[in-house]
Amino acid sequence: MGFGRSPHRSLSELYVLLLSNSRLESKVTPADIEMAFDLEKQTDENRKALRKRAVNRMISQESGIHAELIYIDIINAFERIANHSRNIMQTLPRE
Repeated sequence: MGFGRSPHRSLSELYVLLLSNSRLESKVTPADIEMAFDLEKQTDENRKALRKRAVNRMISQESGIHAELIYIDIINAFERIANHSRNIMQTLPRE
């Protein structure tokens, strides 16, 4: 699926497809919510530790700064995914 048409429309169609083919239609349990919060918290803690190591490598010049900045961007993207996943889980119907 390309974005030759309206990107908004393509994303909307992808969202509908996701809803129709996934567990998003079912109800979540309190244990599911707790697991989502725990995973997001763990991801946040890992992001902080990995970012700190990357900054230390940049300071000590053990590796290229450009590569470390890309690495930090990737780590931040994973953290955002975890945040969005938690937010989605919170909005689903509960048992």
